[in-house]
Amino acid sequence: MLIHMLIRCFVFSVLAEFVISFIVPDQEVLTSLPTNKDPNAILAALRNADIIPDVLNTFSPLLSLTLNWSSTAHTNLGNTLPPSSLQQPPSVIINKIPSAYLPYNTQLVLALTDPDAPSRDDPKWSQVCHWLVTAKSGRVKELVEYKAPAPPEGTGSHRYVVVVMVAKNGTTEGLELTVPKERRHWGYEGERSGVREWAKDNGLKVVGANFIYAQNDKQ
Repeated sequence: MLIHMLIRCFVFSVLAEFVISFIVPDQEVLTSLPTNKDPNAILAALRNADIIPDVLNTFSPLLSLTLNWSSTAHTNLGNTLPPSSLQQPPSVIINKIPSAYLPYNTQLVLALTDPDAPSRDDPKWSQVCHWLVTAKSGRVKELVEYKAPAPPEGTGSHRYVVVVMVAKNGTTEGLELTVPKERRHWGYEGERSGVREWAKDNGLKVVGANFIYAQNDKQ
């Protein structure tokens, strides 16, 4: 079941209405989704939501990415989605930002993390790792199984941040990545520890990010 799900989500398909791929194309790919490719707009949205610095250090966006759960539910730099629409693993849409460069066949690493667990005002469980996947040459490996966002009742709006990373040294060789010891804090110590620490330990840098808000219907 999992293998079939991953094939549905990540294998490049020229028949689909949009690109479903982790492979960075040689040329610009046009999609039917409103993917934001303005690096300044991406960074501004992340700063306005305090994702920089709560989750990420500032970075240079090289890729735009969208998680697409359905035709009406996708990440769009801070839109709000109901948890009921996020139950199944999403499709992943990745495009190069104009003028950006990454070596062909670069291995991509994608993470979905919640810095607001159990709440934004009380992030004692943060960050929670909701998904961790890597892909190279069409081969996909799920390091941490998808866990659907499910903000607890009465904890307000949570930010769910999706990050795409590559090797910091620019290698196109396969990466030997560690698996987080647990979802909570990604196995690290301290409030809001998570993807930043894991990326540093694995020699990765962030090249793209997007996010949504979601909250329990009962507040």
